[in-house]
Amino acid sequence: MSSFDLSHLPEPLLEFAANGRHIDVRFGLMHYGPVDFSTERTKEIRLGVVGSSQTVGKLGDWLRRCESGIPAKNSRQPNLFPEFPGSTILGPFRCSFEVGPRHVRTLSQSVISRIVSEKDDDTAVSLAVEVFTNEVKDLAEQDQPPQVVICALPVEIIERVSNMRIQPSEDDLEGVPADEKEPEDAPVTDREIENFRGALKATTLALRIPIQIVWPTTYDNDAVVKRKLAELSTRKVQDEATRAWNFFCALYYKGGGTPWRMVRDQREYSATFMGVSFFEGLDGTSLQTSSAQLFDERGEGLILKGGRA
Repeated sequence: MSSFDLSHLPEPLLEFAANGRHIDVRFGLMHYGPVDFSTERTKEIRLGVVGSSQTVGKLGDWLRRCESGIPAKNSRQPNLFPEFPGSTILGPFRCSFEVGPRHVRTLSQSVISRIVSEKDDDTAVSLAVEVFTNEVKDLAEQDQPPQVVICALPVEIIERVSNMRIQPSEDDLEGVPADEKEPEDAPVTDREIENFRGALKATTLALRIPIQIVWPTTYDNDAVVKRKLAELSTRKVQDEATRAWNFFCALYYKGGGTPWRMVRDQREYSATFMGVSFFEGLDGTSLQTSSAQLFDERGEGLILKGGRA
């Protein structure tokens, strides 16, 4: 038997407005507000939305519902699952999140059908990326563009670009021996082709407006994604209040705000922290790395972008 030592690393304190301190970002925001909050100038984060008529409508309903707050779920761990107090100027972010009518783009059903009915996976992904990118570009070229664009993906497009395969028609199965037909409950295999999420983020990067991709399951408790996709997906739907916290934290940060930062002793301003991710290449034979975020000696976060190294 080998022995080993255990060391406990205490939870670091985070800094919020008015020099507030807390270890939990949600309670820190509720008690003090974001670290960059100023009573002299309140913030308004302009949001754009791109989606189908259904996703645009239901997302809008949920955003309005969030203004008055989302109650916590029933739990014996109230500190783990707090309520979401609201998204108005009186809420934890001390700012308003506004979607103006000029900043909404609705995809036609014919465009969505063209993507869904495309049989080639690469072409379907490219079409979906092109459609959303064009709408984000149109919003970016306005005199007063939104600060963040929410891409509210319709379920049909999610199922198409995530499954990377449409179900074969009865005509396609004609002439195929019965024992070679794929059973209805067979798992859908992931093919090594272009990733929709990554491709959309890459193509919109040059537009200098961050995007927030959102599934209907985030804002619609009745949304259903096909079982095959749900089995393959690593996405786990959290309780509604937690979803609201995560969603608005992302919007605030992408809109240029700084919700919190690490508390550092000035004598310790000597280190920079960089996040590095490791992933397997598409060919399955190489291990690649990607630096995503950099935190300087004061705990300020930077998003990195650049060429190959």
